[in-house]
Amino acid sequence: MDKIDDKSKQIQKSHQYSIERLKNNTGLIQRGLKDLGIVSDDLTIDQYLAEFFAELDEMKDGDRNSQEDELRAWWSDPTVKYLIEKALNGEDCDEIHDGLGDFGLTPTNPIPVNGVVGEYKYLNRLRFNGERLIYHRIDIVVELGSEVVDAYDVVTMDGKHWNTLFFDFYHPRRSKTVPAGYTYSPDTGSVKELILNACTIGTDSLVETFPFEMEEFILNANRNLLGKVARNLYKEAIKDKGKFFRPESI
Repeated sequence: MDKIDDKSKQIQKSHQYSIERLKNNTGLIQRGLKDLGIVSDDLTIDQYLAEFFAELDEMKDGDRNSQEDELRAWWSDPTVKYLIEKALNGEDCDEIHDGLGDFGLTPTNPIPVNGVVGEYKYLNRLRFNGERLIYHRIDIVVELGSEVVDAYDVVTMDGKHWNTLFFDFYHPRRSKTVPAGYTYSPDTGSVKELILNACTIGTDSLVETFPFEMEEFILNANRNLLGKVARNLYKEAIKDKGKFFRPESI
């Protein structure tokens, strides 16, 4: 397992400054949106900017307080209030104290995150050999006493790397540790990277045809602007379906 390097930490510390800078530079945002090819005649740039700012908070990878707020917003249904309390009172850690086996790669040493939203945001930034991941949740595993662990199948967008990653979502924040061989993509202050890091190219549902036929799942997992970008990234990745062969050992 690898810690996020010092350079990445410094970039993350300057993230709030980058957000404020973007708020005062609509020209920069406009160029970033055009770079992603999502500005069309259907909406004016002002409409895209309004949508961008509406989704800006969801794009941030903030501190523990903001990640607790994410939990409350995600589990807003009063009937699941107990889930929020359980997560907020969970261990504040990068690795669970009694984990056994390879971090994130075994159900007995899952990645601690802040709810399902934490699973999404963690997976959205995870990279393997620089490639981002397509993912879906395949199972709920009971491994930590009475605790459940989520299992996600992942594949890189170039189809070369497949794996199963395990998560424990009863924690107040996301881990800053990554499984062996993976890296974490930080915010660089670039509008394009900010949006790409926030895009969800996956789902917490089981997709029988994974990694194919996922467009509706991806649109449902993102808000409007992010959905357009995520869908385009996904469609481009699966153009060559022949590159996706799931190894029997996974």
